[in-house]
Amino acid sequence: MERTRRGSPTSAVPAQDRLEGSLELVSALPRQLDQRQFVRLPVQARARIRIGKRAYAGYIEEISEGGVRIVTLTPIRGAGPVVVQVPDLEPLKGELRWFAGRVAGIRFRLKLDAIVMHHWLSLRIRTAA
Repeated sequence: MERTRRGSPTSAVPAQDRLEGSLELVSALPRQLDQRQFVRLPVQARARIRIGKRAYAGYIEEISEGGVRIVTLTPIRGAGPVVVQVPDLEPLKGELRWFAGRVAGIRFRLKLDAIVMHHWLSLRIRTAA
């Protein structure tokens, strides 16, 4: 049995078996990542977000053709239809897929056109420089 620095046993399982189990977990990761339909791109853009009847100020942290990851200034409370408003784009309507505190994932009702998204992202890069 192997021991940690403090002398406690790490496991009764031989090291080779633990290594093989770890490799199985790592090999499962690409399958999980492939479930995403669209590539998410990092961005920092101010946004006004309406979820149900509540309004939030915040920013977009990631965007794809299918949705956004947002961070709000105050905790998100409850669900409902979502509208995300950012400069230089039409309001983006969607649904709240998940939220935890001030962070949420929103899926768009209609796919955001890739050319429009990339143009919008290029404007963000120019204004940040």
